[in-house]
Amino acid sequence: MLFLDVLLVALIHAVAEVLPLGGPGSIALFTRMAPGSVEASMLAVAVQMGILAALTCYFWRDVLGMIVGVGRLPKGRLDPGGRLALQLALGSLPALALVVFAPAWVNGGMGMAVPVVAGLVALFGLLLLLADHLGVTVHRIEHLGWRQLAVVGLLQAFALLPGIGRVGLGVTAARLLGYERRDAARLALLLLLPLLAAQVVMTLRLLSGAVDLHFSSDMLLVTGGVFVVAWGLVAGMMGWLRRHGFGPFGWARVAVGAGCAVWIFIFG
Repeated sequence: MLFLDVLLVALIHAVAEVLPLGGPGSIALFTRMAPGSVEASMLAVAVQMGILAALTCYFWRDVLGMIVGVGRLPKGRLDPGGRLALQLALGSLPALALVVFAPAWVNGGMGMAVPVVAGLVALFGLLLLLADHLGVTVHRIEHLGWRQLAVVGLLQAFALLPGIGRVGLGVTAARLLGYERRDAARLALLLLLPLLAAQVVMTLRLLSGAVDLHFSSDMLLVTGGVFVVAWGLVAGMMGWLRRHGFGPFGWARVAVGAGCAVWIFIFG
């Protein structure tokens, strides 16, 4: 692939990952890159590193609070930052377990048939619209309970399959549990942090046994480009959610999924 092609694929992935639009399913719908290939794996690492850096910078107050809070845990002090860190760790356990102990299952999902992925993108877009319409607005992330987090965490593991989207399903679950729109998005995005970090480490570990790892200047440029785009998208979405809902994201998923299904039906 040419560099511009690689950059385009990376940006498509970044847009779908940080917005509730379907995550890794975008790669299956818009690219012909072989799942599990070294090229696809290195691109995934570059994209994940860029998104991870963007989320860390945007939510720097939460990240700093968690670091300070974890440092106070050995002293027997559980402040809001430490509590949030423990909650995110617990909520990420199901998905992390799949990434660490069943990477073949996770990577195998990337080989799902394109019509199936398109159907999942549209279906979970409709579920997002329904949850945003029915969900009440009574909770903030500071009210997060352990049982509620366990539910979101289990769903996040299910969302590793292409077309569902970790952020999209996390937002859907949080809205149904009564969380405000910005807090639903904040929770879903914060839950991405440990999972993205684990995926980067595991992918690099697997690749190190097969090839001589090195980051080319092109991959570093991709990471930088993804960082800028992802940070802008997160800031834009959080600003939009001050006054509006997730309607545009849900309808975008429906349009993309249905459009791809129609295209496949007509042109094969």
